[in-house]
Amino acid sequence: MGKQTISSVAQAVRFSVMRLSRTLRTEHSDPSISLTERSVLAALGRTGAMTPSALAERERMKAPSMTHVLAELETRGLIRRIPWESDRRCVDITLTDAGMAIVHEDQRQRTEWLAARIRKLSHEEQEILRIAAPILDKLSGS
Repeated sequence: MGKQTISSVAQAVRFSVMRLSRTLRTEHSDPSISLTERSVLAALGRTGAMTPSALAERERMKAPSMTHVLAELETRGLIRRIPWESDRRCVDITLTDAGMAIVHEDQRQRTEWLAARIRKLSHEEQEILRIAAPILDKLSGS
């Protein structure tokens, strides 16, 4: 594949992935939770307990912004702060059962939405997506 063709493929994949990502982000269970708050909940759901600074770094947020998001999520009962045994000034942030329920429901809704669209594709297109999924994962650095 030539340089120009690779660039064209890259542009097409970038556009499609961004559009799909935007659409999937709109499929969620509670519209009162912001996309930023939802992203923090999802990160905690994937990784488990994290310090606020590690969470801010992972989400590419500044500490004051993360502090605000965590305060809102804590007020809603979606996260809890667990002090370290070795240093009570330090805390880990974890999901509450309510927070985990939102993460699971969001995942279920997004998967259901995407599965419904995939079902409308031809069997050949479905097979191409099955093959492409690990390649896209590889591109994302996962």
